[in-house]
Amino acid sequence: MQPGRSLLDVYDKLDYLSSLGKTQIAAVQRDADIGVAEAERDAGIREAECKKEMMDVKFLADTKMADSKRELELQKAAFNQEINTK
Repeated sequence: MQPGRSLLDVYDKLDYLSSLGKTQIAAVQRDADIGVAEAERDAGIREAECKKEMMDVKFLADTKMADSKRELELQKAAFNQEINTK
């Protein structure tokens, strides 16, 4: 290095150092975009799984309620028939 010059004075006419930085920045941005897309995909999958589980639980609860109502109506009918027979 020449006397009186520092590393801050170093440059190249083709912007080689700048181009290296742009390549690295582009790679980091690409990786970040991929990470965001994967996280959004995974969140969407998990949300769909949760909704399915919720619908399954609701279906079971609705089925049990319908079964209980039907059983109650059958018991009422049997009771009414017994009363009418007597």
